[in-house]
Amino acid sequence: YKDQTGMMGYSYGQSDTIMCFNGAKSWQSGWYVDKEVTVNSAAISGAVSCFDGDLHVIVDYPTATTVLLKVQDDANSVDYYVNFNAKKGINSGTREGGNQVTTTSK
Repeated sequence: YKDQTGMMGYSYGQSDTIMCFNGAKSWQSGWYVDKEVTVNSAAISGAVSCFDGDLHVIVDYPTATTVLLKVQDDANSVDYYVNFNAKKGINSGTREGGNQVTTTSK
């Protein structure tokens, strides 16, 4: 596929490409587990059904509160991963969706 919001969605020939993984791959890596939030789109008892807070960029991880948001859609068996794709620091080379909130699904 042609997702250029992060390293894992597209193949690059340059070894010096400076960008992070997209939201789905960042979640899968487990690197940000202490700053992730999961919400469930269904009205399941005890589940968090909304997110009310600030979504920070992964580049600001040390001082951020939340860098990744996972929205579970159990009705359709799809999960959506939301992150702010800031074009700076370790993500300065992102080629798509720079300085935007991006959503990937898995």
